[in-house]
Formats: sequence, C-alpha cells, structure tokens
Amino acid sequence: MLVRTYIYQIRELYEAKTETGKRKYSPTALYPVFALIPYLHHSSNIICKNPEVRHIEDIDYFSLSEIAKLLDLKDSKKMSLSLSSILLNGQTTFVKVESKNEKYLKLNPRIFWKGTSVPDKNLIAEFDMIANNRKKNKKN
Repeated sequence: MLVRTYIYQIRELYEAKTETGKRKYSPTALYPVFALIPYLHHSSNIICKNPEVRHIEDIDYFSLSEIAKLLDLKDSKKMSLSLSSILLNGQTTFVKVESKNEKYLKLNPRIFWKGTSVPDKNLIAEFDMIANNRKKNKKN
C-alpha cells in the first residue's frame, strides 16, 4: 500500500520555530505522526486496526488508550493533548473524534494520505473548520 507523503508539510513541522527561535517540535514529539502511518484507513485517515477494509462502517478503530499502548506511552490523555498540540499552519495534525463514550483519531490528510485519489473535501473541511474555530477563539 502506498501513502502520499507531503514533503513540504513534513519539513515545515520539523523546522517550525517558537517566537524565541527555538525548535517547536522535537523528533520525539513528532514520532507518533510517523508511527501511526501504517494504521491509516485509506479513505478516512482514521487510525485503525484494519486499515485495509473498504467500507468505513467496518473500521475497527483504536481507542486512545490502545494508541497510547501501541506507541508505548503511559498516559492516553496526555498523549491526546500532545498530538492535538502539533500544528501545521494553524491546523491540528490529529483530530480526536468523540461520540458518546467512543473516541478515535484522524490524521490530517494534508500531511499523509493513503487514498488513491485526492482527499475527500469533507475530510479536509473538518480540519479547516477546527483551524477556523481555533483562530476565532484566540481573537476572543
């Protein structure tokens, strides 16, 4: 299986600097982004146990605690906060999706995309919406 890798965006993550000029993300902080690539579902970018399934309803996604265990991290809440704090041009790298007691992660398709065609515009819009809301909240 192939995964589209957007080199410019990855370089930007590695070279991101704080206002003081220090490196914003260490290689250790970026490790989960790369470690979770083999678990990307091909049309939804959901981190799951069976990325080869065709239909979204058949996805067996990882819970946050399972992802933490997979990455050999102890605290799933801290991991979730850490992953959502990695930003690319103001957009989050991961989105945590919550529905009732269910939680799973999606990876931004502007960084990695496993699909054979361009990413679905609804998936991209989801990340755009979150970035726009983040900007609005900062202004207020």
